Amino acid sequence: MSSFGLTLYSLTARQAGAADYDPRPDGRLMWLVLTDPAHSEAALLLARRLSEDHGFAVLISGGEGEPQGKAIVTGALPADHPATVEGFLAHWQPDVIVMLGSILRPVLIEVAASKSIPMVQVQADIPQLVRGSDRWFFGLTKRAVLAFHAIMTVDETAAREYRRLGAANVARLGRMEAGSLALPHNEPERAAMAAQFATRPVWLAVDVPPEEEAAVITAHRAALRLAH
Repeated sequence: MSSFGLTLYSLTARQAGAADYDPRPDGRLMWLVLTDPAHSEAALLLARRLSEDHGFAVLISGGEGEPQGKAIVTGALPADHPATVEGFLAHWQPDVIVMLGSILRPVLIEVAASKSIPMVQVQADIPQLVRGSDRWFFGLTKRAVLAFHAIMTVDETAAREYRRLGAANVARLGRMEAGSLALPHNEPERAAMAAQFATRPVWLAVDVPPEEEAAVITAHRAALRLAH
């Protein structure tokens, strides 16, 4: 932690008391850091896909919700203080850190980078420090941004700001929306239905409110004029 801004920031941080951590899941662990609880649903969906499709155990911090079994656990965000972050990372030992949102935690980022833990930022808007501003801790925002392996922004305005700060691997991917996993189904029936539809366009309107039915029918008729 050689920069003056980071040193000053660390001196103003408050160290948390001794933490009581849950056991670390076995295997590869991804840590999802939420800077806004509003991202909780989207983060949980992402965690489920990472667990089911790629075999990751996932630790979610900063969100709302309960643990989802042995593979998806929740834990409070550590205070952005060197000793607190060191203890947190020593226990959980994440293989990769994904930060959702734009609020930067400089000490966490610095300590993780010193341990060569890959970090990715998604759902990134204009960056800001979790405490104070860059006017108080000169150069700290840029130092934090440069530690990320990749940054995925919500729009081009945010992407330009990250590039201005020196970030190289920046992509504009839009906002991550809360979706849903595939519902339980009979795979042979699904495959047979897909074969029947082939490449024909399909529009499914389910549980449409009565007051919206006329608009849906009108839109469908308009779409038919452009279809084969």
